[in-house]
Amino acid sequence: MSRKTDKPTTSRKTRRATVAPHAASAEPSVVEAEPSVVQAEPNVVQAEPRMTISPDERNHMIAMRAFRLAAERGFTPGGELADWLTAEREVDRALAN
Repeated sequence: MSRKTDKPTTSRKTRRATVAPHAASAEPSVVEAEPSVVQAEPNVVQAEPRMTISPDERNHMIAMRAFRLAAERGFTPGGELADWLTAEREVDRALAN
């Protein structure tokens, strides 16, 4: 024999309050709520916030990429400036995206 307690019990049906049975099928369908996000005006372009880095961080990224480029060419002398300039372009392009 079970006794009722003052504590309310939650059943599976109570937790699924947003699910309502569909009239045409036995499968339940989810009731969609209205979106709470305000939509932007159609002519306004919203840019994503960009990550800003310090000049020292940018310089470090360029140095690391230039080192990899030099390693790819076997560290042969005479290509240091070309490696640095290529690395600079690649890093700046990556940061702009």
